[in-house]
Amino acid sequence: MNDPIALVAFGTTEFTRPVIFFNHADHAFWVGVSISDWVADLNYNRNQLTLKSRGTNRASVLGIPADNTKLLKISKTDARKKLGLPLDKKIIFSSGQPTKYDPLGHPDFSDLIQDVIKQDKNILFYIAGANKNAIFWPKMLRKYPNNLFLTGRLDYATEYPMYLAASDLVIDSFPVGGETAVIDAVKAGKPVLTSNHLFQEDFLTESIGSCHDYTELLEKTHKISNDRAFAKKVYQDIYSRFIDATDTKKWTDRCNKIISKLPKQHKVYKVKSCAPTKDITVYSWSTTRWTEPIDKVFSLSRFRKWLISVHLSRHSSLIRICGIYLLNKRRKNEYNTKNFTI
Repeated sequence: MNDPIALVAFGTTEFTRPVIFFNHADHAFWVGVSISDWVADLNYNRNQLTLKSRGTNRASVLGIPADNTKLLKISKTDARKKLGLPLDKKIIFSSGQPTKYDPLGHPDFSDLIQDVIKQDKNILFYIAGANKNAIFWPKMLRKYPNNLFLTGRLDYATEYPMYLAASDLVIDSFPVGGETAVIDAVKAGKPVLTSNHLFQEDFLTESIGSCHDYTELLEKTHKISNDRAFAKKVYQDIYSRFIDATDTKKWTDRCNKIISKLPKQHKVYKVKSCAPTKDITVYSWSTTRWTEPIDKVFSLSRFRKWLISVHLSRHSSLIRICGIYLLNKRRKNEYNTKNFTI
């Protein structure tokens, strides 16, 4: 969790309803074990990280309750015509927040682009979300003006689906991948490749679309681009696993199983300390440079200094009241925003 307000508000047994923490922020700065009666993780590897490195055994895999209906009805040819994209080229699409492409050593995403284009100049890359003025993008745009195109931010309802429809292959952003981007690609009927194993969806990491090293990623990129039968095989393997992973009944059964393990009343738990060597994972090091903004008005350093300056035992009631007040205030603001009409 990257919201300290809930941590403070639920950090008391005076709050009696059991708390399930849906662990969707485990890629960022993370707190919340002590107030969680159960941690619902998104996939197997995330769950292993919770159990081994976050000081709790109250956790299991729940997954994202995604709708598995197909996303698009427009053809690749029609989408390209509407976007003004060439009909005779192979198009690779990737999308993600700008920082998801920030290099952490080599190979990085720019290496992938160079190596793919070097082997096949008929391949075009369209990248959504990347900042054209950051990291390696300015250099890459100058070097490959006819093969690399940054779309900027796309409208999710209109533009984004069109680029998905126009593509031949979707490659997951790296070093940090994107689950929702991958889900959208699968729903759009596109083969997907990922090199992210620790924190990507199980339906993808267990499929043919999972690449265990850079060489495999390159090989499968070219094979999908040139072999329609293989491209279809990759997609069908991913989609069959996706259908199973998003089965409503199975997801509901997992929910009910978690609920059956909850205590009758909420508890505040002592966090089991982990050895420093176990607490820091390879992925932890990777994401120290990539953390989503916690809140536009929230400063982690100020919050930490404030907590340190307060004697918790003496002022615990005041802190909890403050947390519950802030949580209620946020909910009220969200409600007012949603119901505001002109």
